[in-house]
Amino acid sequence: QPSEREPIKRQPIVIFLTDGQPTDLTTDEIITKITEFNSEAKKSAIFALSFGDGADKEFLQKLAIRNSGFSRHIYEAADASLQLQNFYRQISSPLLSNVTFKYESTTTNLTETNFPIHFGGSEIVVAGFCGTGMPFSTVESIGIDGPISLKPVVTTTVSNMERLWAYMSINQLLKKKDASDADREALKKRALDLALKYNFVTPVSSLVVVKPNCTSAVDTEEAKGGAGLTFSGLPAGSGDLFLHSQVFQLLLCLLLLYMH
Repeated sequence: QPSEREPIKRQPIVIFLTDGQPTDLTTDEIITKITEFNSEAKKSAIFALSFGDGADKEFLQKLAIRNSGFSRHIYEAADASLQLQNFYRQISSPLLSNVTFKYESTTTNLTETNFPIHFGGSEIVVAGFCGTGMPFSTVESIGIDGPISLKPVVTTTVSNMERLWAYMSINQLLKKKDASDADREALKKRALDLALKYNFVTPVSSLVVVKPNCTSAVDTEEAKGGAGLTFSGLPAGSGDLFLHSQVFQLLLCLLLLYMH
């Protein structure tokens, strides 16, 4: 009977709509106090929507990342309502909480294996090295009816998984850097080393353009956040990584030929 059913435990979510300008305390004090209070049984995912040109986006991003969420900036434009709708779609349907992937001890260099919330319409990807055999894994989570434990069916595919692992590792290192105070440079260096090794253009690495039939670099652009450098039509300032594809290289060569 419905009356005999236990109350549904819903996933708590906090959304800040703000310009990110504190009226009391410093930004570091606010982050520390909120993160300490928002722990254990009281844990809620915190998301931040910032507005205005003077918004402290770095502060809000750090606050959200440390509390299992993310931040978005709503820009003043004709599509502001569409930006809000897209944000709402991302967080409107939480399906699972505390999703954890558990692997055999033979796996190494795993990317993130714990995800505080899984939303409908999104996906979860874990990458790592498993040696010669396929790793045995278990997925544990909490759903609307309580704890869930699954043993996924493993299938093999032909793909460049090592580059996928590097791509995800760099993304997560940059995310940790944004949320960290003490070891930002160490995290940045690890991300940069991976980016250089696997030829990714990132917010901490550079793009070098070489003339056709030449070996000397003729131009270098720093792919810094907010610099407006774009790859595949996406802004580098978003904090995501972009593949240095052969198509992009071809376009650069054609541009250089046209200029000369």
